[in-house]
Formats: sequence, structure tokens, C-alpha cells
Amino acid sequence: MNAQDFVIENNVLTAYTGTASVVTVPDGVTAIGEKAFFMNRDIRHVVLPESVTEIGCLAFANDSHLQGVKLPAGLKKIDTEAFARARILWDIPIPDGVTEIGTGAFQGCENLTEISIPESAVECGSWMFSGCVNIQSAGPLGGPYDLTFPWKGKLPDHAFSGLSGMREIVLPEELKSIPKYAFYDCSALTHIRIPDGVEEIRDGAFFGCVGLKEIILPASVKIIYPKAFRYCYDLEKVIIPKDTYVCEDAFKGCRKLEITNL
Repeated sequence: MNAQDFVIENNVLTAYTGTASVVTVPDGVTAIGEKAFFMNRDIRHVVLPESVTEIGCLAFANDSHLQGVKLPAGLKKIDTEAFARARILWDIPIPDGVTEIGTGAFQGCENLTEISIPESAVECGSWMFSGCVNIQSAGPLGGPYDLTFPWKGKLPDHAFSGLSGMREIVLPEELKSIPKYAFYDCSALTHIRIPDGVEEIRDGAFFGCVGLKEIILPASVKIIYPKAFRYCYDLEKVIIPKDTYVCEDAFKGCRKLEITNL
């Protein structure tokens, strides 16, 4: 690995032209630019210096042999699809202090089995982990789950969309809303407990959750929006509070469904 392998402009690494399997980015680089390592077929491990605060859009996307990345403690932003489709990536701890994780940041990382979103991450895009088929459980920080998250009263839209291997999800007790398309296409999910205090099930929240069998909604739920449970083919039983308003199309395509009102 030679210094001339790195193209650096104004402290931003814009391209890497080398063929090393282990790459240590030079000190002083403050950002990994858009597509800097895009579609690289040689790199297996990357070490970023403490000076890096941002990883740009598609920076490591489609890197077919990338297995691990050491992220610096001062990192603040992981941009859109930064690691998307790095299919054998499995080791990438996100440091405390990261404030933004972009849309599809880890989309299609099929080998990823464990990841934790830090409490500092106040901006999280949709489809972050879509296609991460080996993440099988999710729950609040500190729990024994494959994916842990800091969210309490509010989840981001599309928070778990596309996690087709997820079988278990533990929702925070403080939650007030199941947001739009939160569990879209979570096809392995067979059951879920909706905490007391949740007031609404938003559009498409469980769209395409074909493995769900039964849903018991707490008395706090005031409204179920359109498409909330659309195409949940195996959903057999839903218990709904008598005062809950159910929008048209909320359960379209649920062929086995029996609805019971409390």
C-alpha cells in the first residue's frame, strides 16, 4: 500500500486506486468521499483514522470482499447507502457519537449478524438494514438482540423495513405510534406485542408480514391506518378495542382473518 494509492482533495479521500486487501487510510483525512471505494474487489478490511467524521454516499457500496471496517470514535455521519450491498461485511461496530445514519446505509449486507445503533443517532433514514437477512432479533439498547436501537417514544418510518429474517422484535414500552412501513416485508415475523400506550398503527406498518398469526391491540389504540396489515396472508386473528377506528383497506389481502372487538 503506497501513499499515491490515495486521492485526497481538501482532506477528503475521493478515490483509492490500490489493490491491497487491508487498507489503513492516512491520518488527516476528515471524510471518505462519495464512491471512494465503490465496487472495490480487493479490500477485506479498512481502518479509518480518528480524524474522519463523515463517510459519504456509496463510499463502500458493492465492495464484494469487504469483511470489516474499524470506524473512528469521532465519526458523526454515515451517509446514504455507504455500505450497501457489501454482502460479506460482518464486523462494523458503530461508535457512540454518530448522529446520522442515512437511508439504506447497510442495505443488503447479507452477512451482518449483529449491529447496535447508538443513542447519539438522532437522524436515521429508512431501509437502513433492508436485506440484512441474518439479523433475526431486534430490541432496545442493552438487550440480547442482533440489532439494538435507542428509540423510545418514536420509531423512524421504515425503521425495520426489509428485515426479512427477523423473527423477534421487542418494542419500547414508551412507544406511542407504530410508524409508516415500520415492519414492511418482515416476512419471518410471526408474533409481536404492541405495548400499552400505542395510539396509532400507521400506513403500511405491517404490510407484507406474511408470517404474522395473531395481533392483540391494547385499548390505547385509537386508529389503524390504511394498508396497516395489508397482505398479511397468514394473519388469523386480530383483537381490536371497540372504540378503535379502522380505516378502509387496513386488512386487505388477509385471507384467513377473523376480527374480534373487545
